[in-house]
Amino acid sequence: MPLLDIRNLTIEFKTNEGWVKAVDRVSMTLAEGEIRGLVGESGSGKSLIAKAICGVNKDNWRVTADRMRFDDIDLLRLSNRERRRLVGHNVSMIFQEPQSCLDPF
Repeated sequence: MPLLDIRNLTIEFKTNEGWVKAVDRVSMTLAEGEIRGLVGESGSGKSLIAKAICGVNKDNWRVTADRMRFDDIDLLRLSNRERRRLVGHNVSMIFQEPQSCLDPF
């Protein structure tokens, strides 16, 4: 059983012109103990995917997926607060400029 199992994740933003698709049907699995990096062009949706998994999406986001499970828990059935609590102790994210994230000044 995978630790993280995502099928057809789609992230859309509500704009004045309607819904805009930012991430379209992304699927991935991650086994326990496995280390992966999410690589892509600037603006390709890497950070959006990580934020959707962690539940830090904004009110104008629509996040849908056929499946989004972490440790066999359905993330889509949890509130964003519950999801942040669950993954906050188990998921790490390194941003594109990790040194600026760790700089105390």
